[in-house]
Amino acid sequence: TQHTINELESAKIHGCIDRTRRRQVEAVFEVLKDAVIVIDAHGEVLHTNDIASALLTCSPKQAAGQPIDDVISDHQLLATIKDARTGLPREGRMYEQEITVGDSITAFEVQLQSVGSIDDAHHAVVTVLRDLSQEREIARLKSDFVSKASHELRTPLSSIAAYVEMLIDGDANSEDERNEFYAVISTETERLRRMIDNLLNISRIEAGLMHIDRDTCDFKMLVDRAVTNMSPQASEKELDIHVQLSAIDLSVNGDSDMLYQVIVNLLSNAIKYTPEGGRITLSADTDNLTRSLHFSITDTGLGIAPDQV
Repeated sequence: TQHTINELESAKIHGCIDRTRRRQVEAVFEVLKDAVIVIDAHGEVLHTNDIASALLTCSPKQAAGQPIDDVISDHQLLATIKDARTGLPREGRMYEQEITVGDSITAFEVQLQSVGSIDDAHHAVVTVLRDLSQEREIARLKSDFVSKASHELRTPLSSIAAYVEMLIDGDANSEDERNEFYAVISTETERLRRMIDNLLNISRIEAGLMHIDRDTCDFKMLVDRAVTNMSPQASEKELDIHVQLSAIDLSVNGDSDMLYQVIVNLLSNAIKYTPEGGRITLSADTDNLTRSLHFSITDTGLGIAPDQV
């Protein structure tokens, strides 16, 4: 009858609308950067997106319609998703879980949310998994940066403190000596200011826009300055610092601040890891064949472990 035909046409239209809506929802899942797994009340997979592939035992398309037990191999994740079928709070649940992905274990933030009531035929559980690897790596890098920045800032501060203490103790016996101490304090204070400016401009460094001022600089002068500024720390440990620089011109093209920082870092480490009464030698020479300058710092400490070289 016409009435039956109309009902069939209506059903077709509704079917098309449902399929269209389903495709729209699936398209949304695909553009998400997080893995999505949707199961029904019976524990069968309704949909997974491509990002979830690494967590599945088969492709997302093959997973549709299969029991969740056959699709996910990680027992903890499987138990978490299956338990959610028995009910979740209105706001859902969130966990942090370490999940086996291939041959490695990866940390994920797992968020579960119910769709519809438990008694509803269309009840489903949506699981969204966000990989925390990148966040944790960023946190580690930030921690490393803070540690290294603290070390960099501590070096000039130590020099300033040492020379101020010597002035207070009256170790400068003449006006020339006092002026020499003041010059070191002034130089290190200025270096500290530049380092702080660099830290404030860290966004530029991260963007690869760090400015390098290349110019002709006297490497011998940089070494002498570093030795002068670090001498108080060496004296505290009764370390003997020897400077063996070639008598020829040691001018190089580079950023004097950065080169100075390299020398200070190496010398600071040598002082730190050389036992009391030890010896530290700084040497520099040029290689005309390669048009380069060779600089080295050796000490009588334990050296660098092979796995740290």
